[in-house]
Amino acid sequence: LEEDDHGTDAATLERAAHGPERERDVPGAHVEHDRRPSPADRVRREEVGRLAVSIADHPDIFPINFVVDKSGIVFRSAAGTKLAGAVLNRLVAFEIDGYEPDERTAWSVVMKGQARSIERMQEVFDAEDLPLFPWLSWDKPNFVRIDPTVVTGSFNWTASGADSNDENILILHHADIA
Repeated sequence: LEEDDHGTDAATLERAAHGPERERDVPGAHVEHDRRPSPADRVRREEVGRLAVSIADHPDIFPINFVVDKSGIVFRSAAGTKLAGAVLNRLVAFEIDGYEPDERTAWSVVMKGQARSIERMQEVFDAEDLPLFPWLSWDKPNFVRIDPTVVTGSFNWTASGADSNDENILILHHADIA
C-alpha cells in the first residue's frame, strides 16, 4: 500500500502495525523488537480473501482473488450479487487470515471501506495490466476497487492466544465507518 489520498504512507503503516518495542514481564526480560509482518505486508502477500457485503439488509460473503494496487484492493467480477453488493451499497468489509503451523500462530486482517467500479478508461487499462486473472473460465469483465478507511489486524502469539492477542488499528479516516 503506497501513500493514499489522505497522506498515509507505507512507513506510517509499518510504525502503526509494529508499535513500540515491548518488554516482556518475565524474569530476565529484555526489550524485544517486533518482527512480525505488518497487516499491510500480509495483504500484499496473499491472493485470496473474503468480501463481505449487505444485500437487502442480509449479509453475504464471497471468496475473491485480488491484488493490492496503490492504496486499495482490486478484484474482478461478473455481473451478479457480489458486484451489486459491492458497488451499489459501497460499504464493504474485506478479510484475509492465516495460520502458521510451524510457529503455532494465527493472524487476520480486516479492511473496511468503500467499493467502486473502475470505469474511467485509464483506470480500466491499468487494472487490465494487473496480475489478476479469473479462477474460472467465464468472463469477469468488471474491475472493482476497495479503498480502505479502516484496517485492523489481529495476531495470536501463542497456540491458545491467551498470552497475547494484539489488535492494531492502522488507518482510520472516517470515525463513523468504524
